[in-house]
Amino acid sequence: HEALRTTFIDVPLYGTGQEMSRALIAPQGLVPLDVADLRGQPDALRQADRLAYAHRTEPFDLAGGPLWRALLISEADDIHQLLLTQHHLITDAWSMVRLVKELIEFYHAPSLPAQVPQAVPDYSDYVYSQRNNLQARQHQQHLSWWQEKLRDLPRLVLPIASNTLSPGHHGDAVRINISQTLTEQVRRFSQQNGCTVFVTLLSAWVCTLYRYSGQGDFGIGTLSAGRENSDFDEVQGFFVNILVLRAGITGDMNFAGLVSAMNQELLESLRR
Repeated sequence: HEALRTTFIDVPLYGTGQEMSRALIAPQGLVPLDVADLRGQPDALRQADRLAYAHRTEPFDLAGGPLWRALLISEADDIHQLLLTQHHLITDAWSMVRLVKELIEFYHAPSLPAQVPQAVPDYSDYVYSQRNNLQARQHQQHLSWWQEKLRDLPRLVLPIASNTLSPGHHGDAVRINISQTLTEQVRRFSQQNGCTVFVTLLSAWVCTLYRYSGQGDFGIGTLSAGRENSDFDEVQGFFVNILVLRAGITGDMNFAGLVSAMNQELLESLRR
């Protein structure tokens, strides 16, 4: 996979005094497997947690590479953890799933093939296709659509004390458990309304923001896989695209109507 052999260097933009990043693809790539043998140690679990934290938080050298690393932690004779950490420049969740799948296949294979098959096309083919799209007439049409779609988009104002917040890039998460009964109800509702479970939950989140802000018009961000072309399904790399969906709640709209509107909003956005 090209992405796993890629590093990034800064090169000058002549005449501007600025720099740009350029990708370098090595002909071969080798990632060492670090091993931590904690078997027989009384605090093996605590040490494993500490090693895992250090493994995933250690910065990468973008120019020197590699941009991913592997660590095998042995806690007992029958308890082992394989940790894979990758820089987001070369991967996304889809790619990680595919990589783990390939590793499992090799692990269970009676013998490794003489040569690992290369993904065709590769990530560079995707980059070239995106560059061609930027030069196509359709790109300008899509750009105009987004500019019109997000024109005069109000900022979402939530009733929170601004003096308790400080700008930053670290988010947080609130995790909740949904009962099996409610899960089945959500699935049934989604099927009856011709949408996915994601759209139903997205609409519920829009309702929550509307309830706390009193605003019916605001933007909400989500992610798309960015793999509209199935030829790239097996390719390692960062494909994720950010979509801004515009909520439009009116006073006479019920929840089913909101779900229908958000479903249409999502489908139109994915096409562009």
